[in-house]
Amino acid sequence: MQNKFITLLLPAVIGFHVIAAQQMVWELVPPRETKEPTEKEKEYRSLFKDEKYYLGSGSHPSPRSGFTAWQTDPNTIWLFGGMGYSENGEWGLFSDLWQYLVNENKWTLVDGSGNKPVMASPQGTKPAPRRKATGWNTPDGKLWLMGGMQLNDTDHFDDLWEFDLGQREWSRIRGKSEFNQPGVWGEQKKESLESIPGSRSSGARWTDHDGNLWLYGGQSYNYRTSEDELYEDLWKYEPGKSRWVWSNGSSSANDHNRLPRVSPSARKAALTWMSNNVFWMYGGMGLDSLGTQTGYLSDLWFFDSAKNGWVLAQGSTKTGQNALMGAESGNARSPVPLTPGFRQNSASWTDKEGNLWLFGGQNVFSDRLISIENLLWKFEVEKRFWSFRQIPDPPEITGDIVAFGTGENVILIGGTKYNQNSHAAYPVLEIWRLVTE
Repeated sequence: MQNKFITLLLPAVIGFHVIAAQQMVWELVPPRETKEPTEKEKEYRSLFKDEKYYLGSGSHPSPRSGFTAWQTDPNTIWLFGGMGYSENGEWGLFSDLWQYLVNENKWTLVDGSGNKPVMASPQGTKPAPRRKATGWNTPDGKLWLMGGMQLNDTDHFDDLWEFDLGQREWSRIRGKSEFNQPGVWGEQKKESLESIPGSRSSGARWTDHDGNLWLYGGQSYNYRTSEDELYEDLWKYEPGKSRWVWSNGSSSANDHNRLPRVSPSARKAALTWMSNNVFWMYGGMGLDSLGTQTGYLSDLWFFDSAKNGWVLAQGSTKTGQNALMGAESGNARSPVPLTPGFRQNSASWTDKEGNLWLFGGQNVFSDRLISIENLLWKFEVEKRFWSFRQIPDPPEITGDIVAFGTGENVILIGGTKYNQNSHAAYPVLEIWRLVTE
């Protein structure tokens, strides 16, 4: 039986506007097949203070973070890889591909090891196990997977893979499947068979109405300097031509010298939306507008394809800017526009009107990864302002969440929970529904 929480939303003040309350429901979707907890599950339930902790089974993915997910139709979601625990409690990387049927609440293993951590070499006929890879899907029934990283934070892949849903088969399309390969930018907006983004993880991504794949930024590592590298370049991949095109931004990693800045700074793990064929991006972890400090961001940008340029829609380009909540009284007025504040790895989706939604996320306080408030935020594109909706008893999952659906009828899959006692994050694979009644 599903756990259901029903509440009336508190009124949210947006700039000088009050958003009317609505009735909404959070539903936790339990695993389809229930069983008595194993000894290892009992051990972890005690360790994490989580009485519902579940290590998966042959018919359900094990808990993990950093996975890649796609939705190919309203009823079908796909999940690949990530980092987490096996059914036996082993820690490692996965290379399994799962299908989830929403209406049946049913998982099916389609390809790969199936909840077994593996340490395969990069070269092979299938993607090596990885986390934080970038994923797209196209209307012709293909799943696309690029890059990602190993268990350590220094080895990033450079490969682009295609999974044919009809043939149930992986094909490597571009890249060497090697670690920390440099990019080849070539000339901006010029097609070239040699151009390629190189190795990177946690890039922002969109698929346009023509089925082209777009990639912004991400993270890699430079062994010569022993430094992480963050990028601020925008790439387009045309599947029909099998070519990458460098479309916008700098070809330099950790670019500190682009003033005045008229585009987003270098970053990883940003939130993205596609609204009426316009690319939107919020926050993530990266450089501030001066290129002098690395931290968590809270700026909202959109890409004007007609002008091949970015536009700052709202928010500060400094790092570490807290959320501005305004007042929660129906008679109060907020002196400044509201903003969700700095975060990464949040869930994001759009509604039928093209408005942007986000939920949860993570940031860092005193060098510890922590969760932030589980509010539901909405950005109205036409009016250009944020509102938030406070629903008691929301999902406790925070980072590494994916969301599919429209508006206020959404399914969340994730991701990471935070133990307030041990100050440690741990992976889960919970499914939640957000429904308007």
